Amino acid sequence: MGFQEMKGPQKKAEARELEGAREAAEPINESQGRQHKQDAQYAQAANGAQEIKGPRAFAFLAAWLSALAFLALACGCSHIPKVIIIDDPLSKDEHYALGLTYENSGEMELAEREYRLALPQPLARLALGNLSLQVRGDAKEAMGYYRQALAADKIPGAANNLAWLLLLEGGSLTEARDLAVMAVEEAISRGEPEKNLESYRGTLAQIEAAIKAGKSDPPKLKAAP
Repeated sequence: MGFQEMKGPQKKAEARELEGAREAAEPINESQGRQHKQDAQYAQAANGAQEIKGPRAFAFLAAWLSALAFLALACGCSHIPKVIIIDDPLSKDEHYALGLTYENSGEMELAEREYRLALPQPLARLALGNLSLQVRGDAKEAMGYYRQALAADKIPGAANNLAWLLLLEGGSLTEARDLAVMAVEEAISRGEPEKNLESYRGTLAQIEAAIKAGKSDPPKLKAAP
């Protein structure tokens, strides 16, 4: 039959039906449009909340990492590095005094530890020299400590002990006598106890007796040609 074109009253009636359907559909389409627009706005807001870009992203990441580090430290996690700052509550004088206490009680290892913590005090070097001689019998090491102490301060005890070792070890008697004289003079000027002064004078007397007995200083080594 092919295509048939509507004519006359049928066409007009059909047109009126179409116009009524269009008018009825317009409110529905307008409502759906507003809904689609609102849905699009919600979706855009949601995407904005999920996607953080630019400086806000760095701020968020920094805050997250800080919170994570705090929780890790609070839990005592072993893989978090810890910074330990050691602050010695004792002064050099207090370490030296503690060393004397240990030495008087016979705890020589603890005494040596405290004397070393009291360095570079001259009295600590004198004490270490005494321990080197009394505990290890190392006269050479002891003389080194005595010389270090005297380089910083003319301590009567260090001068006397070095003079005594020079006498015993065959060192220079001239140097030994000068050191013994220094010990006596410094002890007097510092008001040391009479007991110490008697010991220093005894050392000086023995050195002078060795010199009078004809003992001479050891020969000096000549430089190799």
